[in-house]
Amino acid sequence: CNKLTGIAELIHTYLPSVKSIGSFARITDVTSKTDEDLVKLRNMGYDGLTIGIETGDDDALRFMNKGYTSADILEQCRRLDAAGIHYNFFYLVSISGAGRGEIGAKRTADICSQIHPALIGANMLTIYPDSELYAEIQRGNWHEEGELEKYKEVRTLIENLQIPVIFAA
Repeated sequence: CNKLTGIAELIHTYLPSVKSIGSFARITDVTSKTDEDLVKLRNMGYDGLTIGIETGDDDALRFMNKGYTSADILEQCRRLDAAGIHYNFFYLVSISGAGRGEIGAKRTADICSQIHPALIGANMLTIYPDSELYAEIQRGNWHEEGELEKYKEVRTLIENLQIPVIFAA
C-alpha cells in the first residue's frame, strides 16, 4: 500500500487536477490489502481498476495456476464495492479449453452477475511456444477451442449476464 500511496502523492503533487487514478490489478493484489488500505487508496483517488479475472471457471483457474478461485473474485470485489472502488474486468476467451467454453462462460456470467463490474472486456487467449500451456498442449492435457466455439462462448457469456454492464470485445 505504501508504494501506491507514494505514487498517488506524486500524481497529486505534479498533476493536481487529477481526480481519479486507474490501475491494472489482479485479484491477489486486492487480497493483500486490508479493508482500511482499500478505503485509504480510494480516498487518495484510486478508482477504476481493471482486473484480469480471466474466468469464473474454477477448473480453468486451477489448471492455469492463477492462484485464486471464483469465490476469491466475489470476496475481493465485494471488498472493493465496500471501499467505493469501481472496477472493470478482462475475460479471457477460450481459457477453459476445447469443449468447455460455454461452461466457463456460464460460470463467469454467474460470478459477474453477483458483483458490480462497470465493463467486461473480452480478450483472446494467446498461446506462446515457450509457455507452460504450450507444453500442456503437447502432452495432450489441454486443447484450444476452435473459432466457432470461441464465438459461442462469447455469446453465451453475454446472454447469461444478469447485470447492467458494458461489454467490450
